[in-house]
Amino acid sequence: MKSWLLLLSLLALTFSAHASEPELQVTARLVPDKNIVVGSTVRLQIDVLVETWLTAAPDLPELKLSGASVIPSNGRAQNISRKQAGKTLFGASYSYLITPHQAGNFSIPALTIEASVGQASAPLSASTQPITFSAAQPPGFAADEVPLVASALDWQQSIHYSAQPLKVGDSITRELHLKAQDSLALNLPTVEAPAVEGLRLYKREPEVTDLEDGRGHKTGGQRVDRQVYVVEREGDFSLPPLKLKWWDSSANTLRETSIDAVEFKAAARAPLKTPFSVEQDLEQLGQSTRIHLSQYWLSLLLGAVLLTVVAYYARPLIWRGRRVYQAQRARIKQQWRASALFAWRQVGPQLKQPQPQLGAFYLWLQRRTQRKSLRQFMQLLPPSLAKRLSRFIEQRYAQQTANPQAVEDLLDALPNLRRAANKRTDRTHKPALRPLNPQ
Repeated sequence: MKSWLLLLSLLALTFSAHASEPELQVTARLVPDKNIVVGSTVRLQIDVLVETWLTAAPDLPELKLSGASVIPSNGRAQNISRKQAGKTLFGASYSYLITPHQAGNFSIPALTIEASVGQASAPLSASTQPITFSAAQPPGFAADEVPLVASALDWQQSIHYSAQPLKVGDSITRELHLKAQDSLALNLPTVEAPAVEGLRLYKREPEVTDLEDGRGHKTGGQRVDRQVYVVEREGDFSLPPLKLKWWDSSANTLRETSIDAVEFKAAARAPLKTPFSVEQDLEQLGQSTRIHLSQYWLSLLLGAVLLTVVAYYARPLIWRGRRVYQAQRARIKQQWRASALFAWRQVGPQLKQPQPQLGAFYLWLQRRTQRKSLRQFMQLLPPSLAKRLSRFIEQRYAQQTANPQAVEDLLDALPNLRRAANKRTDRTHKPALRPLNPQ
């Protein structure tokens, strides 16, 4: 008895678990589902419904049909709700756009939709029912012709002139604006541009865009064709009228719309005139149609060319001579700065400083007399000059500031000091050569 009760409890729990698992329902239908013609756009609407909610967008499979073009859903969905068997279902509606290109029967296979559903233990999947439909060729069109099918059509033209009035070489542009409701932009036909004698035709790339309702749903398409005609001769021209037949899906009838012809005239372009005559000016100058160079200018030109060639090949010699000159100049400058005369010219300015200095005097003394001390130099001087120099040195190093009178005395004695040093230096200098007539 206990085993039966346990089995019944397990069955009840299993049934309760399955009963609480949410369900996924998918349905498919064609809009419209009848009177479908070749070239029309059919909407395959897929409704995905659940009892709870969708946690992510469903995965829609790829759909391909032989003899028809299929545009899959762009990911935008329309929220829907539906009551069924006393329950309220929630979900989203997606669409495939199908355009048959040939007459015949078409079969849409079952599409398996997988979705993530709230309160479900795993992703759920469900399949639609297969759908078949047939497309007929509308009357008034050839068997191999893909007609333009729309519920409403607007076709207009605009003309643009590059200049007014037109002349040879100018251009005229014919813009054709085609707008169709309930027809995709890729299904709008190409309008052939007729050739016109005397005009050269250039076709530009068309502008093709889809029309939408603001919620992502395509409601139609539009196409802009531009035909540029360039005038090659003068005369009267006419762009021929254009016709376009289409099938009105709202009235199930054949219609035709047209574009009016364009008449215009082009004049010959006047020949280009220069403000003066070159031939006449040359004849007046006695030069006819030839230009002669005088001997002076020719010699000047040849001299410039020769000078350029010589300068080009003489560059190494010029650079080498420049380096030699710079080195010689630096050597002479160095010899001058190492001479006794350079040191002597610094003696006066240093003694006239607020704090008189003897650095330049010592340097001149060493270079001129080869004496390394002031005492040795004073031994070569006359007693009066040696006394004045000694008195300045004693006062300079005995006080913080030298006596101005002692500085003036030394400045006055500088010429005598220099002459005395020169005489002593010349007297002590020994010739490097031996006497010519030794005794």
